[in-house]
Amino acid sequence: MLALAHYADLTNQLTDDPQRSTQEMLVAARRSVELGTNDGLAYAALALSLSATGQQEKMRAAGDQIKG
Repeated sequence: MLALAHYADLTNQLTDDPQRSTQEMLVAARRSVELGTNDGLAYAALALSLSATGQQEKMRAAGDQIKG
């Protein structure tokens, strides 16, 4: 999943442009949710992306959508 690849780049400091990687991570995570609204992995990627950007309330809401 593209959002998780961007997350890995950020957390492992493999990107030359953290702001761009952060933006692309969020866009990819939101797009995954749009494409598969019942996909727990998409919501997990979105929750992780939101957490990484300090958006805790939105992260909790995305996490609530994860179905195991």
